[in-house]
Amino acid sequence: MALDFIDISRAYFHADAIRGVYVKLPPEDDEPGKCGRLQRAMPGTRDAAQRWERKYSSFMLECGFTQGKSNPCVFHHVNRCMRAVVHGDDFTVLASSVNLDWFRDSIGSVLQAKFRHRLHRSMPEATRILNRVLQVVEDGIEYEADQRHAELI
Repeated sequence: MALDFIDISRAYFHADAIRGVYVKLPPEDDEPGKCGRLQRAMPGTRDAAQRWERKYSSFMLECGFTQGKSNPCVFHHVNRCMRAVVHGDDFTVLASSVNLDWFRDSIGSVLQAKFRHRLHRSMPEATRILNRVLQVVEDGIEYEADQRHAELI
């Protein structure tokens, strides 16, 4: 098993806007009495996070994942023996390398994704995710606390 860390670029812009949200046009397009209506969700609008959650949830369900009942950000793919957690625009996926490659291809074809790192026993280097350092050690994975939180404690 290995862990993939995937970051979605400009995640909210992948989700369709459902309300009529109007914005001021940029200076090069600005005309008196004119404004723009958003076709995609935009960070800072009330429904942006909700629309993004619906976008990635429907993608995961289409790929064959089951959404968690107690936490809608947790997904499980029974046939491929995969688990995934979504935190904002960051995906952490646990599976075999073959299935992680399948997931990378699937998500990369639909969303603008950056594949940050893959942790595996054969690749013991560390990675940083959500301001925390993860590293493969002899008997598992070492998870370092966010330094700002550790200082508070």
